[in-house]
Amino acid sequence: MLFMVALAVIALQGCGGTGNSSGSTGIAQVSLTDAPAAEFSNVWITVKDIWFHTSNAAGPNDPGWLKYPLSAPVTLDVLALSNGNMHSLWHNIHLPIGNYQQIRLLLVPTFTANPPSGHQYFNEVVEGSSTYPLHIPDAAHGISLIGAFSVTTGGTLRLAIDFDAGEDIVEFHEGSDFVLKPRLAYFDLDNAGAIGNSVTGSIVLTDSKMNNKMDSGLLFAVHGGMIVDAINIGTTPLGSLTPGGQIGAGGSYTITNLPGGSPGSPLAGAFYGIDAVGWSSVNSTYKSIAIPQIVDLRTGNDGATMDMLPLW
Repeated sequence: MLFMVALAVIALQGCGGTGNSSGSTGIAQVSLTDAPAAEFSNVWITVKDIWFHTSNAAGPNDPGWLKYPLSAPVTLDVLALSNGNMHSLWHNIHLPIGNYQQIRLLLVPTFTANPPSGHQYFNEVVEGSSTYPLHIPDAAHGISLIGAFSVTTGGTLRLAIDFDAGEDIVEFHEGSDFVLKPRLAYFDLDNAGAIGNSVTGSIVLTDSKMNNKMDSGLLFAVHGGMIVDAINIGTTPLGSLTPGGQIGAGGSYTITNLPGGSPGSPLAGAFYGIDAVGWSSVNSTYKSIAIPQIVDLRTGNDGATMDMLPLW
């Protein structure tokens, strides 16, 4: 599922915005759209805020955030926003002219009292006749999106925020709960190739103790202390591998759509930590972890080869 927030920023002069010495602002109009997904009947979310910052290193409690709450939270089924349908949420946001490197999208915490009429939770997944809570980690601080865009005088900017529910909505507690595991980036729809980069590499088993033990794994990318992407690397049973073998099909992996830059438009601060964990589905005492690597996507794609070490 692709869930995009289309953001049109129309730069104007003299609109009285704050945080810009010239007084120049842009007008932001934010809408939601989606592509179909067959995994679920409905995925309901309740949106309440969007924040902007000029620093990709800013934490949620740091100064400098420009915050635009909705007049009232809006609950919508993102699966209904497909085939070109859009839901407009924010109108006429006055955003100061400048370079922005972070957005935070805030949802109402799932278990807040008095959910919307007809719903059990503020964020929920529906499968047939069953409804399950959709957990939003650290909902009070929002979902952090790292990327860069500029609001310029007289220009129009269209951005998209991307959810992949097929990967990011994870079932746990044997189907009684779901968690939103965001791997979000936002894109300039007119120049998306300059923002979304990828990491490729391999993961290598280094110890005989892992032979016939590991059969599952997870690889993740971290930026600013937050997991921004995660993929399952248990596509090939690890028990069939010998020491020196590799996780997954040929041991290779690819993480795509990480915010990065190009040689012509470097993105400062586009560094990511890449790591992996492995475990046994039969015996939970058998665990392993990779030696983490740092990748540099400031000017393009990068790669990392990681060695898996046993934890028992």
